Amino acid sequence: MAKDMLTGKLVALKKVRFDNLEPESIKFMAREILILWRLDHPNVVKLEGLVTSRMFYSLYLVFPYIEHYLAGLATSPDIKFTESQVKCYIHQLLSGLEHCHNWHVLHRVIKVSNLLIDNDGVIKIADFGLASIYKLCNSPSDEYWRKYKLPNATLFKPREPYKRCIKVTFKNFPSPSLHLIETLLAIDPIERLTVTAALQGELLSLPSSNKAPHDCGKIYGNYYKQQRQHRYSSLLTPETPIPCKEE
Repeated sequence: MAKDMLTGKLVALKKVRFDNLEPESIKFMAREILILWRLDHPNVVKLEGLVTSRMFYSLYLVFPYIEHYLAGLATSPDIKFTESQVKCYIHQLLSGLEHCHNWHVLHRVIKVSNLLIDNDGVIKIADFGLASIYKLCNSPSDEYWRKYKLPNATLFKPREPYKRCIKVTFKNFPSPSLHLIETLLAIDPIERLTVTAALQGELLSLPSSNKAPHDCGKIYGNYYKQQRQHRYSSLLTPETPIPCKEE
């Protein structure tokens, strides 16, 4: 985190190291930056600029400072999500992913620690990278690999097979929610539900899931106000108001 000396606002910095100057490494980094520049959606974190270090061969990506992340909210004993709030967040997440997919970008590491939430309850998808979901969704069968004839498929095949355990993992979920998860996480792309179709489905097309973010997002209260005061008091002057909205 840093403070913009021109505007005074807080920003988040992500350091990109230049320890490895191999062409492929630089190409990969440039591709990621280009993707971030192109993506422009309320539910995708926006790359605001680049900063270079004068002393070290380092590059910093500049993002808006977002107050919270979903992992912290989900594990807080002081916060309980209602069904309408969950639908609201899922709707925002899928809306952001739909924008990424329209630009032919796959995030592939969607997890609660990569989902930021501002004080108005707006989700921001962050930290684009790679991930694997075989342990939850099951590993593809040999027939799957033969069917799609993917190049370098052996690089992606897990060392041991995994059984699908979505129904067991989410056994307490309502049937419509479980069905949505099952179809979104289908291994075979023919059977997999697109985010656009999910947004148009009955579960997320209900009025409760389309609420304005501030209606379903003001759930933080004094707990996060105190946390923010404690953690960032050194960066804020006594005259600087802490941007926390009360219930």
